[in-house]
Amino acid sequence: MNLPPVEEKGVLLHDEWSFGGRLLTNGWEIFGERAKIKSIHKTRIIQFGFSEIKHWKERKQQAEYTFLGSNLESPKNFYYAKQNLFYTLRAGYGFRKNLADKAEKNGVRVSFSYLGGITIGLLKPYYLDLAYPVEDNNPDVLTFIIVTQKYSEKNADEFLDWYSIAGASGFKYGITEIEPVPGVYGKFGLDFDWAGKEEFVKELEVGLILDLYYKRVPIMVSDDNKFYFLSAYISFQFGKRW
Repeated sequence: MNLPPVEEKGVLLHDEWSFGGRLLTNGWEIFGERAKIKSIHKTRIIQFGFSEIKHWKERKQQAEYTFLGSNLESPKNFYYAKQNLFYTLRAGYGFRKNLADKAEKNGVRVSFSYLGGITIGLLKPYYLDLAYPVEDNNPDVLTFIIVTQKYSEKNADEFLDWYSIAGASGFKYGITEIEPVPGVYGKFGLDFDWAGKEEFVKELEVGLILDLYYKRVPIMVSDDNKFYFLSAYISFQFGKRW
């Protein structure tokens, strides 16, 4: 049975869309949301997001050495022992339920939301510019050649040798080698909507997201990569109701 549109404070409301950004304890996300207002207390949500997930051991560093003969203009920042970049595409379905409605003026609507769905992880190899010594006519001067490489067992010694790293390579490296990692996720959030008019969405949300994958996700060159990620977050989103 189709429910009639919800009437709130003189405004007929039945649909909602919004977009926003989310800061995670292990990364960031941008997302869009389409919602259907089922009643004054309940809203159905479909949400899509794109995020980057980082390993807790990641630390950005800067190469400080000049490698003679390499045509290296300046040292570049890099993540030591990072093996892959990890991005996710999320698609979820769920509901938002009101806990407290707005006051007549300057009020805040408090609600909680829960949803779950599928997530497609995207592993992109992380490339470094590695310096290899080369023979030169002058035995008193050590020169180098810079080679762009991803991690492998063959170059593990150089990839993990801080003194051989000239910096991170450009983002274009590894794009054609992206590997999908399917999984599922669930999200629970507490929402605060402070928009002055019912036709608009201005919302802050705090909560938790749990991602589960079928295998360990090799972000770092280490044995503590996990098959799950539990993230706390805060997000802001804006949109419109009609």
